[in-house]
Amino acid sequence: MAILQVIFAIITIALVFAQCQPTSKLWEKTLPGSCWSPDYVNYFSYWLCAYTTLTDMVLAIVPSRAFWNLQMPRSTKAGLIAMMSMTMLSAVVTIVKGTYLPLFTDTTDPLWKPVPLVLWGLVEQNIVIIAACVPTMRPFFNRVWERGLISRSAPHSRSLALDPFSSAARERDRLERQNESNSDLALVGAEVDMHTLDKAIDKDDAASRGSQRGIVRTVEVRMDWNDKGHVSVFGDDTNLYSLPEDQLFLQGDVTPYNLDYLNIPAAIISPKTRQQVSQAVKCAHVAGVAVQARSGGHSYANYGNLLGNLSQKLQPLGRVMAYGEVDVIGSGGHMTIGGLGTLSRQLGLATDQIVSAQCVVANGSIVTASASTNPDLFFAIRGAGFSFAIVTEFTMKTAPAPSEITQYAYKITARDTTFFTNTFQGWQRLVSQPNLSRQFSSTVTLSQGSMIINGIFYGPRSEFDALDTKSIMPTNSSAVSAQGTVVTVPFMGLGDPTLTATGSFPLHFYAKSVKTTNKTLMSNETIQLMFSYINATEKGSPVWLVIWDLEGGAISDVSQTATAYWHRDALYFMQSYVVSITEPVSDVSKSFLAGLSLLVQNETGADQSAYPGYVDPELGNPQRSYWGCNVPRLQTVKAALDPDNVFRNPQTVSTTYNASICPIQQSPPPTSGSVAPAYMRQCTLLSMVLLVVVFHL
Repeated sequence: MAILQVIFAIITIALVFAQCQPTSKLWEKTLPGSCWSPDYVNYFSYWLCAYTTLTDMVLAIVPSRAFWNLQMPRSTKAGLIAMMSMTMLSAVVTIVKGTYLPLFTDTTDPLWKPVPLVLWGLVEQNIVIIAACVPTMRPFFNRVWERGLISRSAPHSRSLALDPFSSAARERDRLERQNESNSDLALVGAEVDMHTLDKAIDKDDAASRGSQRGIVRTVEVRMDWNDKGHVSVFGDDTNLYSLPEDQLFLQGDVTPYNLDYLNIPAAIISPKTRQQVSQAVKCAHVAGVAVQARSGGHSYANYGNLLGNLSQKLQPLGRVMAYGEVDVIGSGGHMTIGGLGTLSRQLGLATDQIVSAQCVVANGSIVTASASTNPDLFFAIRGAGFSFAIVTEFTMKTAPAPSEITQYAYKITARDTTFFTNTFQGWQRLVSQPNLSRQFSSTVTLSQGSMIINGIFYGPRSEFDALDTKSIMPTNSSAVSAQGTVVTVPFMGLGDPTLTATGSFPLHFYAKSVKTTNKTLMSNETIQLMFSYINATEKGSPVWLVIWDLEGGAISDVSQTATAYWHRDALYFMQSYVVSITEPVSDVSKSFLAGLSLLVQNETGADQSAYPGYVDPELGNPQRSYWGCNVPRLQTVKAALDPDNVFRNPQTVSTTYNASICPIQQSPPPTSGSVAPAYMRQCTLLSMVLLVVVFHL
């Protein structure tokens, strides 16, 4: 829709300036030359007004129905609907503006006569801008509200009670039945204090004054609420919390990342100190409700500071850490789940760089976790942190930044999957070499009709060229296009502006992951079978991706049982996505992803392992898949530190010890030809040919 609006604007400008030759005859009629009939511009303008009016009405009506079906107070629904209905006002203004279009045909004074038309156009544009800005103005509305400038029908009292018959309570009961989690989720927040060794972050930096030290970001924590009485948190300071009955609660505060898993929390609390985090956790513990940290808000199932600020602090100091490329990912979740990045093959996981952490545990105590202090908690938070505590401070190791890096990207476009099959076979041969340089990172991304292989080599071009990565590329022909770009540039940090810009868009999506080790490498026949399945199977959506991320190196140097993170043996992960544009992901799409994962597992004998950062809410046994043989120890630590299971969501570590969970059950050994027929019977013979670019408006 946004693309169409831009195209229409370009056409309008072109029509205005192209209608007269020379252009100056448009305002100076005495000049020699000619002009089109004004009807050309008028007819197009009438059509554009009709289109704009229709889209404004759709944006006002369609979301209103969805909001009304949400489990939240009617006042909140009404506020959301009223906000979206502002586009209806824009539609009315567009209609009024359309009545002035004949002024275009008045050539007596073409720069003065259209003034009313221009003014109504400005009114229309500003209504849309105001509607888009309303969600971000919630703090202002709260401040006006709490100072009494606007009367409140139900002011927050010092005791925050949840009515067991309220919509939030009903939503909690629904989640209990669905997930057996006894949770109606809410958010709690705190400032995170992060500093690193080697003086990587100046503790006296003016930007961090007013907090305790280091980089300060707001961390949100998801907490569920029940009806066991009143929970006193922060009194009447509404800047520190919000409730479902507040206006713009859903859009302004909850802002789910994955729209397929919309949980309506009972409260969102944003403390400013670790002591306030402690108070909130104590309240939750007493009330018997669950707490979950929501760091950057990018959990695939919305369980959920940002890496961008950390990069900004490290770069001028010439230091680096191994973590992901997307600046808007939250550091709290990233570092306590594992944390994969382009430097991980050299420096290990983000969680491997934690020297110590200050944590708020289930009873509200503030403790330090390190190798020598609370070692069991230190083990647990490095890979399964969201099951055990809220981390309010990290002390991290850093490393010197490289002087230069070599970035590479190869793009293959073809209709015949044979080219993709051969290229991936070559890529797997390259990355499975036992002496592969740890300076080399690589990712393969497959979408409809194209494959991209890109990454970073942390060193000079000459050393990168010695890897001979171009040898895996197909030769250009009429059937395939292969393009490559390799550049050596000074190191400028890890953030990818494209990923950062798109990484915060809420979408409907579903993802699965499969681990490949050196013992479960795919044969050439399996790779061919996999690409045939991808090509022929109905996706249920034109927007899908399959991504293979290279791991290994320093990650594998650490024992699988040294930290909670289990997947030290991974050579690469396969992550598959399907995105739905306007509605929840269909069963057809989920079946496509499940079939792809099962095919790889059955053909290679791979186990049911899954990377815990690629949350899959539909895993049969998430504990086993995420933490493998570390689960029994984690369950023991959980029973000791969080016996009441305060830190929980549907996939957290349980408090019940289960030694039988290890070893991980592997898929049965494949028999030759047993998988392909079963899958191919389900395949269609047509492949999707259009990749839709998703815009979140």
